[in-house]
Amino acid sequence: MQKTTQCVHTGTRKDKSTGGLNSPIYPSSSFEYLDAAENIYPRYYNTPNQRAVVEKLCALEAAEDGILFSSGMAAISSVMIAFLSSGDHAVIQRDIYGGTHHFITADFDRFRIGYSFVGNRPEDIVAAVRPNTKLIYIESPSNPLLLITDIAAVAKIGRDRNIVTAIDNTFASPVNQNPVDQISRRPQ
Repeated sequence: MQKTTQCVHTGTRKDKSTGGLNSPIYPSSSFEYLDAAENIYPRYYNTPNQRAVVEKLCALEAAEDGILFSSGMAAISSVMIAFLSSGDHAVIQRDIYGGTHHFITADFDRFRIGYSFVGNRPEDIVAAVRPNTKLIYIESPSNPLLLITDIAAVAKIGRDRNIVTAIDNTFASPVNQNPVDQISRRPQ
Protein backbone atom coordinates (compact mmCIF):
# COMPACT_ATOMS: atom_id res chain seq x y z
CA MET A 1 0.00 0.00 0.00
CA GLN A 2 1.10 3.56 -0.59
CA LYS A 3 1.63 5.84 2.41
CA THR A 4 -1.65 7.66 1.77
CA THR A 5 -3.58 4.40 1.79
CA GLN A 6 -1.75 3.21 4.91
CA CYS A 7 -2.66 6.46 6.68
CA VAL A 8 -6.35 5.82 6.07
CA HIS A 9 -6.80 2.05 6.18
CA THR A 10 -4.13 0.28 8.26
CA GLY A 11 -5.39 -0.71 11.70
CA THR A 12 -9.04 0.05 10.92
CA ARG A 13 -11.47 -1.66 13.27
CA LYS A 14 -14.97 -2.22 11.90
CA ASP A 15 -17.72 -1.83 14.47
CA LYS A 16 -19.67 -5.11 14.33
CA SER A 17 -22.55 -3.82 16.44
CA THR A 18 -23.36 -0.86 14.17
CA GLY A 19 -21.70 -1.86 10.90
CA GLY A 20 -19.50 1.25 10.97
CA LEU A 21 -16.70 1.14 8.40
CA ASN A 22 -14.23 3.33 10.32
CA SER A 23 -12.69 2.70 13.71
CA PRO A 24 -15.02 3.97 16.41
CA ILE A 25 -13.62 5.83 19.40
CA TYR A 26 -13.77 3.75 22.57
CA PRO A 27 -13.82 6.35 25.37
CA SER A 28 -14.46 3.93 28.23
CA SER A 29 -11.69 2.73 30.54
CA SER A 30 -13.74 -0.25 31.71
CA PHE A 31 -14.07 -3.30 29.50
CA GLU A 32 -15.71 -6.66 30.14
CA TYR A 33 -12.98 -9.24 30.38
CA LEU A 34 -14.09 -12.19 32.46
CA ASP A 35 -14.40 -14.49 29.43
CA ALA A 36 -11.85 -12.70 27.23
CA ALA A 37 -8.45 -14.03 26.23
CA GLU A 38 -6.79 -10.96 27.76
CA ASN A 39 -7.71 -8.06 30.00
CA ILE A 40 -8.48 -5.00 27.88
CA TYR A 41 -7.48 -1.95 29.87
CA PRO A 42 -5.87 1.27 28.63
CA ARG A 43 -2.84 0.93 30.88
CA TYR A 44 -1.95 -2.33 29.12
CA TYR A 45 -1.72 -0.52 25.74
CA ASN A 46 -4.24 -2.89 24.22
CA THR A 47 -7.56 -1.10 23.72
CA PRO A 48 -9.02 -1.18 20.20
CA ASN A 49 -8.08 2.47 19.52
CA GLN A 50 -4.52 2.01 20.75
CA ARG A 51 -4.05 -1.08 18.62
CA ALA A 52 -5.44 0.66 15.53
CA VAL A 53 -3.06 3.62 15.94
CA VAL A 54 -0.07 1.36 16.61
CA GLU A 55 -0.82 -0.76 13.53
CA LYS A 56 -1.18 2.34 11.39
CA LEU A 57 2.08 3.87 12.66
CA CYS A 58 3.95 0.58 12.27
CA ALA A 59 2.76 0.27 8.67
CA LEU A 60 3.90 3.83 7.94
CA GLU A 61 7.25 3.41 9.74
CA ALA A 62 7.91 -0.17 8.49
CA ALA A 63 8.20 -1.24 12.14
CA GLU A 64 7.42 -4.65 13.61
CA ASP A 65 5.47 -3.36 16.61
CA GLY A 66 5.05 -0.32 18.78
CA ILE A 67 3.62 1.18 21.94
CA LEU A 68 1.38 4.22 22.00
CA PHE A 69 2.16 6.91 24.59
CA SER A 70 0.19 9.96 25.63
CA SER A 71 3.02 12.30 24.61
CA GLY A 72 6.42 12.37 22.96
CA MET A 73 8.10 13.02 26.30
CA ALA A 74 6.38 9.97 27.80
CA ALA A 75 7.81 7.88 24.96
CA ILE A 76 11.30 9.42 25.15
CA SER A 77 11.63 9.16 28.92
CA SER A 78 10.29 5.58 28.86
CA VAL A 79 12.87 4.54 26.26
CA MET A 80 15.70 6.18 28.17
CA ILE A 81 14.74 4.74 31.55
CA ALA A 82 14.12 1.30 30.01
CA PHE A 83 17.65 1.08 28.61
CA LEU A 84 19.64 3.00 31.24
CA SER A 85 20.43 2.10 34.83
CA SER A 86 22.51 3.62 37.58
CA GLY A 87 26.15 3.65 36.47
CA ASP A 88 25.34 3.65 32.76
CA HIS A 89 26.24 6.39 30.29
CA ALA A 90 24.31 7.87 27.36
CA VAL A 91 25.55 9.79 24.35
CA ILE A 92 22.98 12.45 23.52
CA GLN A 93 22.89 14.71 20.50
CA ARG A 94 23.30 18.29 21.74
CA ASP A 95 20.65 19.86 19.49
CA ILE A 96 17.49 18.23 20.86
CA TYR A 97 14.02 19.22 21.99
CA GLY A 98 14.12 21.40 25.12
CA GLY A 99 11.87 19.06 27.10
CA THR A 100 14.21 16.15 26.41
CA HIS A 101 17.23 18.24 27.38
CA HIS A 102 15.52 19.27 30.61
CA PHE A 103 14.58 15.66 31.45
CA ILE A 104 18.20 14.56 31.04
CA THR A 105 19.77 17.43 32.99
CA ALA A 106 17.13 17.37 35.74
CA ASP A 107 16.83 13.62 36.28
CA PHE A 108 19.84 11.65 35.07
CA ASP A 109 22.07 12.85 37.91
CA ARG A 110 19.60 11.69 40.53
CA PHE A 111 19.46 8.27 38.83
CA ARG A 112 23.29 8.30 38.64
CA ILE A 113 23.20 8.00 34.88
CA GLY A 114 26.09 9.70 33.09
CA TYR A 115 25.61 11.54 29.82
CA SER A 116 27.54 13.45 27.19
CA PHE A 117 25.97 16.03 24.90
CA VAL A 118 27.67 15.94 21.49
CA GLY A 119 27.30 17.27 17.97
CA ASN A 120 25.37 15.28 15.41
CA ARG A 121 28.32 14.05 13.35
CA PRO A 122 29.15 10.34 13.65
CA GLU A 123 32.73 11.15 14.72
CA ASP A 124 31.38 13.29 17.60
CA ILE A 125 29.30 10.35 18.77
CA VAL A 126 32.17 7.84 18.50
CA ALA A 127 34.45 10.14 20.50
CA ALA A 128 31.94 10.30 23.37
CA VAL A 129 31.34 6.54 23.70
CA ARG A 130 32.62 5.04 26.96
CA PRO A 131 32.81 1.43 28.14
CA ASN A 132 29.56 1.95 30.11
CA THR A 133 27.65 3.66 27.27
CA LYS A 134 24.30 1.90 26.86
CA LEU A 135 22.32 4.40 24.74
CA ILE A 136 22.90 6.74 21.82
CA TYR A 137 20.05 9.22 21.36
CA ILE A 138 19.60 11.45 18.31
CA GLU A 139 16.99 13.61 16.62
CA SER A 140 16.87 14.02 12.87
CA PRO A 141 15.80 16.55 11.82
CA SER A 142 16.66 18.04 15.17
CA ASN A 143 14.56 20.45 17.18
CA PRO A 144 14.93 23.41 16.90
CA LEU A 145 17.73 23.79 14.32
CA LEU A 146 16.62 21.02 11.92
CA LEU A 147 20.08 19.44 11.77
CA ILE A 148 20.17 16.25 9.73
CA THR A 149 22.05 13.31 11.22
CA ASP A 150 23.35 10.34 9.25
CA ILE A 151 20.99 7.80 10.82
CA ALA A 152 22.60 4.79 9.15
CA ALA A 153 26.09 5.78 10.36
CA VAL A 154 24.89 6.36 13.93
CA ALA A 155 22.98 3.07 13.94
CA LYS A 156 26.15 1.29 12.78
CA ILE A 157 28.13 2.88 15.61
CA GLY A 158 25.62 1.54 18.10
CA ARG A 159 25.29 -1.87 16.46
CA ASP A 160 29.09 -2.36 16.25
CA ARG A 161 29.42 -1.59 19.97
CA ASN A 162 26.21 -3.29 21.16
CA ILE A 163 24.71 0.05 22.19
CA VAL A 164 20.99 0.76 21.79
CA THR A 165 20.34 3.64 19.39
CA ALA A 166 17.14 5.67 19.66
CA ILE A 167 15.87 8.45 17.40
CA ASP A 168 13.18 11.09 17.74
CA ASN A 169 11.85 11.50 14.21
CA THR A 170 9.04 13.93 15.07
CA PHE A 171 9.76 16.56 12.44
CA ALA A 172 10.27 14.30 9.43
CA SER A 173 7.45 11.83 9.99
CA PRO A 174 7.34 8.64 7.93
CA VAL A 175 6.28 10.60 4.87
CA ASN A 176 9.71 12.28 4.58
CA GLN A 177 12.12 10.02 6.46
CA ASN A 178 11.93 6.47 7.71
CA PRO A 179 14.58 5.61 10.35
CA VAL A 180 13.80 1.88 10.27
CA ASP A 181 14.71 1.84 6.57
CA GLN A 182 17.82 3.93 7.30
CA ILE A 183 19.27 1.55 9.88
CA SER A 184 19.38 -1.29 7.37
CA ARG A 185 21.40 0.80 4.89
CA ARG A 186 25.14 1.18 4.90
CA PRO A 187 26.47 4.64 5.81
CA GLN A 188 27.64 6.75 2.88
